[in-house]
Amino acid sequence: MELVQDDCSVSADHAEAMAQGLASLNADDVRVLATANFVETVAEVTGNSSYTADRGGGVAAARTVTGAGGSVVIVNYDEVASRSRADVQRILAHEGGHVRIDARGTEETSGCCGFPKFPTVDHWNSPGDERCGGPGMSLRGCQVAAS
Repeated sequence: MELVQDDCSVSADHAEAMAQGLASLNADDVRVLATANFVETVAEVTGNSSYTADRGGGVAAARTVTGAGGSVVIVNYDEVASRSRADVQRILAHEGGHVRIDARGTEETSGCCGFPKFPTVDHWNSPGDERCGGPGMSLRGCQVAAS
């Protein structure tokens, strides 16, 4: 797992829980972007300007986005920062399931809970773009930790 932190600082305990959750589904060769700017980041990566993290009983804790370069798991840092280690591990195991399904190329089954996947738009490799993001992104100004 490659962990990229955008405007946040993930604890070592939570980083380990993330890695274990992904590894539990053999999806540990993936980039994880933990961000305090979750809605904006998902909206930008998916090209869906009306994206919202609101869900029936709360908010999205993470979102897996898959494009030609592979998958990136975007973690809603504000939502998971106060969660237990077990919760973080479970959330990333769930996202690891999306990574595995998307790797098989079965688009009709890659959405979750009635929320379809959106096509990935590569905004991360735009000249002059200083933000952190998806596969092949620039890491300028980001903290990267591999586990």
